[in-house]
Amino acid sequence: MRLTVLSPHRDDAAFSLTLALRRWAGAGVEITVFNFFTRSAYAPYAPAAGDVPAIRAREDRRSLKSIGAQIRVHSLSLLDAPVRLPINFGAITNIEAFSPLAEEVDFLSHQMWAKCRNALVLAPLALGDHIDHRTVHRAALRAAGAHCLGFYEDLPYAAWTDEASIRKRVSRAEAQLGVRLFPALQQSAAWRLKERVISHYHSQIDAGMARTIARYSEKYKGAERIWVPLHSARWRAILNL
Repeated sequence: MRLTVLSPHRDDAAFSLTLALRRWAGAGVEITVFNFFTRSAYAPYAPAAGDVPAIRAREDRRSLKSIGAQIRVHSLSLLDAPVRLPINFGAITNIEAFSPLAEEVDFLSHQMWAKCRNALVLAPLALGDHIDHRTVHRAALRAAGAHCLGFYEDLPYAAWTDEASIRKRVSRAEAQLGVRLFPALQQSAAWRLKERVISHYHSQIDAGMARTIARYSEKYKGAERIWVPLHSARWRAILNL
């Protein structure tokens, strides 16, 4: 059984899915994390003269290895939004300031099609409206088969997104895919383990944010919630592991 997680940046997969990935990795699922916008100049806690992409790559390897030693990582090495777009950092979550570019969505969808064939795919719901997350989300809707594509709740943005807004985003994805999605809870360990895992991202978050992200699972009684096609036998199989 194969699963590909679409991670806009080097941390989104671990922030959002540590518990689920740990469970599936332990059950023998072949997991690939597909990173997209990995060339960044922004790391709030990195040394001033540090090589940000290299620092973030090391953090990502440590984190994912601690989740499951066999997890594969594939990265496209694309520039992230503040570097590649005529947009300032404060506007990256402003949907009125910038929308996903058609040429970028087209390019990413072709990359996904080539790398994700015959795999179940988890994409971000794009909660928080980060332009990079919206771009990956839109490309996934175009590239992945309706019964193969599921969605995760992007952290840390999900932590300050109300339930009505999450449901609205899910409904929009359902309309575009033409399938019903249902919420599934995946748990493998306590949130404190997740806190330790994501604390590897020293350049991105401090201890307080790591705890906020990890404790989001308390909303679901210690689990992470994903949204998957209602009538997919392949998804039912992986959820039952």
